[in-house]
Amino acid sequence: RDKQYAIDEHSEAGTVVAKLTVVDKNQQDGAFVALTYTLEGSCNNVSISDLFDVVETANISGVRTVEISVKDAELLDYKRLNANNGKIETTLSVKDAVGLSATAKTTIIVNDVNEAPAVSDQSFTLAEKNEDGSDWKAGKQVGVVSASDPDGASLAYKVVTAGVPFAFENGTNKLIVTDGSVLDYETKTVWNL
Repeated sequence: RDKQYAIDEHSEAGTVVAKLTVVDKNQQDGAFVALTYTLEGSCNNVSISDLFDVVETANISGVRTVEISVKDAELLDYKRLNANNGKIETTLSVKDAVGLSATAKTTIIVNDVNEAPAVSDQSFTLAEKNEDGSDWKAGKQVGVVSASDPDGASLAYKVVTAGVPFAFENGTNKLIVTDGSVLDYETKTVWNL
């Protein structure tokens, strides 16, 4: 029977996506026959077996509990797998030791999760005064900060450090002076934001 499950992208390896029940009452030499489980298919050139593990976790009188779990958190990326809005269609194949088999269609939806922007440490140099010795006027550009968003969203910038004479111009990545009168090399040579 076709089942549908959902998981957030980049979920940790071992995170259970689905629990399934498989019934095989066949016995051999007084013991229940061992079963082999395989997830078949691929999505955007990524093998489903590279994304997920399938493991039998319990067998009570031939009624087996099978878990599908995340195998590779990095590969489980919405943008990489973006087929049909994150929908991955796969087939669970179950085979026993004597060669009998059964299959079930399984759909796994990979949810797109908002990922944090990335910014690295950056430094800018600015003379303490204008060439004529006057203070820098508010709005003097100090530098342009480089940052990115893995989801491709536009970014808004803000200085959160209190008491510094700098800000981002209207939320853009342009760092500007807000109060040039406090820029004095002899008093403070480095401002950390």
